[in-house]
Amino acid sequence: MQFIYIEGYLKIDKEIKVSFLKYINDFEEIKVSRQKLVLEDDSLLIELEDDSNIEFTIKKIESFFNNNHQVSVKYVNRILNGGESLILICDNNVFKRINK
Repeated sequence: MQFIYIEGYLKIDKEIKVSFLKYINDFEEIKVSRQKLVLEDDSLLIELEDDSNIEFTIKKIESFFNNNHQVSVKYVNRILNGGESLILICDNNVFKRINK
């Protein structure tokens, strides 16, 4: 499994959210398995199928949000279930803890 974490996603306008979801569905290389809203920090966590092209996906998402400074995009290597929280791992370091 591969994950993309989009911090600040819930802060953007509804029209941009709808446009973004249509945008990523237009690419065969981006195969979204699931999406989870993270209300604690207004973010979106996207799970991609294993045969998705992660580098391509990150570039396309970053390009889409290029002019929006409320949003940042991060590749998440793993997600651990830490009991009361989810632990997002980036580059073998804890990136974020999210309360369930």
